[in-house]
Amino acid sequence: MTGSDDLADLATASRAIAETETLDELIGVVAELARELIGSREAEVRYLTDGSTTRHPSPIGPREPGGEPVLEAPLLRGDGTCMGVIRLAGKRDRSAWFSPDDERLLTMLGQIASATISHVELLERERRTRRELERERRIVESLWAVGQTISRQLDLHEIIQMATDAATTLTGAASGAFFFRGDDAPPEPTLSTGAAALVGAPDPAWMTPLLAEVFTTDGLVCYEDVTASPPDGSAAPDQESSGDPRVRSFLGVPVSLADGTVVGAVVLWHVEPGRFTRDDQRLAIGISRQAAVAIANARSLEAERVLANELRRAHTHLEVALAAAKAGNWTWNMATGEVSWSPVLEAIYGFEPGSFPGTFEAYVERIHPDHRAAAIEAIERAVAEPRTFEYRYPIVRLDGHLRWLEGAGQPILDESGALTGMAGVCSDITDRVHSERRTRAELAVTKVLAEKPPIVDTLPLILEAIGEHLGWDLTQLWLEREAGSLVREHGWTSSPDAYASFVKASEQVHFTRGTGLPGQVWESGRMETVTDVSRDPTFLRAPAALAAGLRGGVAYPIHVAGELVGVLECYRRAPLDEALELLSAMSTIATQLGQFLGRIRAETARRELFEERSRVARVLQQSLLPPRLPEIPGLSLAARYRPGSEEVGGDFYDLFPLAEDEWGLSIGDVCGKGPEAATLTALARHGMHTASIMNRSPASVLTALNDSLRGTDPTGRFCSAVLARLAVGSGGLRVRWASAGHPPLLVSQGGGPLRALTAKGTLLGVFEDIRLDERELLLGPGDLMVLYTDGITEARRGDEFFGLDGLREAVEASRGESVEAIAEGVIAAVEAFDASADRDDLALVVVGVPE
Repeated sequence: MTGSDDLADLATASRAIAETETLDELIGVVAELARELIGSREAEVRYLTDGSTTRHPSPIGPREPGGEPVLEAPLLRGDGTCMGVIRLAGKRDRSAWFSPDDERLLTMLGQIASATISHVELLERERRTRRELERERRIVESLWAVGQTISRQLDLHEIIQMATDAATTLTGAASGAFFFRGDDAPPEPTLSTGAAALVGAPDPAWMTPLLAEVFTTDGLVCYEDVTASPPDGSAAPDQESSGDPRVRSFLGVPVSLADGTVVGAVVLWHVEPGRFTRDDQRLAIGISRQAAVAIANARSLEAERVLANELRRAHTHLEVALAAAKAGNWTWNMATGEVSWSPVLEAIYGFEPGSFPGTFEAYVERIHPDHRAAAIEAIERAVAEPRTFEYRYPIVRLDGHLRWLEGAGQPILDESGALTGMAGVCSDITDRVHSERRTRAELAVTKVLAEKPPIVDTLPLILEAIGEHLGWDLTQLWLEREAGSLVREHGWTSSPDAYASFVKASEQVHFTRGTGLPGQVWESGRMETVTDVSRDPTFLRAPAALAAGLRGGVAYPIHVAGELVGVLECYRRAPLDEALELLSAMSTIATQLGQFLGRIRAETARRELFEERSRVARVLQQSLLPPRLPEIPGLSLAARYRPGSEEVGGDFYDLFPLAEDEWGLSIGDVCGKGPEAATLTALARHGMHTASIMNRSPASVLTALNDSLRGTDPTGRFCSAVLARLAVGSGGLRVRWASAGHPPLLVSQGGGPLRALTAKGTLLGVFEDIRLDERELLLGPGDLMVLYTDGITEARRGDEFFGLDGLREAVEASRGESVEAIAEGVIAAVEAFDASADRDDLALVVVGVPE
């Protein structure tokens, strides 16, 4: 039978375990404590994690041949799964065997160690989560920085250097490089900044086969160890002869333009094998795609600069025409006012060859009205100076379609230097303008999602980005908020006053499947368009749309995990032809929007699940406590309970009638949390209540409860408790009580200070035979008795515990007030001292005898 000395040793061991900070240190301490407590010659802890076994033996002497006694105790997680074992071999007294008390002590040590290991595991998981979140933040910031490269239109070298540095930094590569492909490729790769100080570029001679594989793949090439034979059975690349550092990990991603042309590759390497994870591969692919867009833009910009320089160097109409051989060209005779267009330029504007009227007015008429005044002003300045001018504006073709043009004009001077006319070239850049707008729109939406504004602001910002960058005058999002119908959730307009009537009409209507433009998308699951709202009989909001000047629109489905959950609706005053060219960007943005709505849905479900668990926990916990304390003549009573988390705790208290003027008072703490702890709590509380009716001895009742707990709970949980029998009489309150391993009572008698009263007793549910002392005390008028659980005294702030002294001070601070004020003051003091989320449960009962 284990005595109080063993329990004291166990308490000391518990404190030693609690003071450890890492799993390795904790496991080593547990092994040493087990060996010392039990008196074993050998002790080890085997800790299982991720399918592997970590062995931490304590220092042991030589093992003698032959069999010897072995004692083991499991390390169990809260869900009952085994995470390891404490194993003892041989007693120091070689003739002795392990006793039942040894087994119980080792089991209790295992329970204490299990709880601490689980806590340390939780802390380590939290640290890992923080690291992952920090990594994701860095990823978003770095990817955004690469995206900014595009918007700033850096030169090609700056783009490549930033992409290479970003890929090297984000993936943790030792070094990286960008290899161009093609006849005009630079002779040397672009190395990541500082690469020479780490691992320089390997000899291209042995890297050539790997680059060839990267240049011909649709995805990426990743080797955990290039020194091993490749999967196709060919020989591993030879690095030995080059004398370079031996590269082990290799990751290469091709950089492909929109037309599929591979212009280069981002290549990363490391001297250690297996360094590139799936996240690293995803990052490398994302950076390569951004680099491809940036390269295309940089090349386009360079082409524009070259063209502009050629135009500036041209002094005659012939030179301009030759420079613009593949573009439309024009001349303007200022003496006659005649304007001549080449057949290519006529085709760009939609004219049949030779059908352009040949006047300046006919040319100006085709410029989009919103850009006409600025174009005329630029031409007038060029004529007045005279000088070369450049232009970029949209036109309206004869067929009504909108196209974007870019070109340059140059004055034609006679021998005296007088201006006689102008000549210039022009090209259709509609595809490039659309590409730029798609890129800006996608980047704008990505920026909104990366900055993570409040949910209530995110959707309007996304709708604004779609409208501003893709040329829509009004955007709306419809979501299924009521069974069987779509409701307008958010919207954006370029002019709130101009489109107020249409917005109001949209807010007042709900669409079912198949009705109206959103309902048609909801039913078909695909994009739907309306080219002219005035001629579409299915368009229910036509009067409001016409009043606002809206002409056509498009609606796009929003999917979350394959389920259509909403519709993105966009309208404009101009014809739809240009907007339809940008639908690929709409598809990408709709996917991003669906992913965002999916995250909102998942977060909402998690929040609702948490709230439901909390509600169930509160209800279950309240069922384990008396609904309210009874009113007892001659006594003042107050009780408080505060759960430490959303899970059901093991703290409880109870006050119940026994006989005339006699009452039973109990308080206790069951090891652990959750349904299992709640079951044991209910058994302990109701068991003491029932047994006290038949048995007047608190010690006997607790002994009977110990037998019941050992026979009922197979998990080895234990319980501490105080049971008191209160007899109210004319002389005051007589208290007969016993304690089973519970913290001492605090009692003040005759106006004196609070004293800690203890009674020897063993924890319930651990040992078969327990010893409990029974004590009595008499409380007179003005006396006070405080019962509590260890969640109060063991509350901590850093390395400091609230302790018994803290409890005394909290009670004394409210002395002279009601017992309710005392109880509330104690709980407030503990919560102010320890505000952590993983604080233990708190239970408190204050008994006073009125004066």
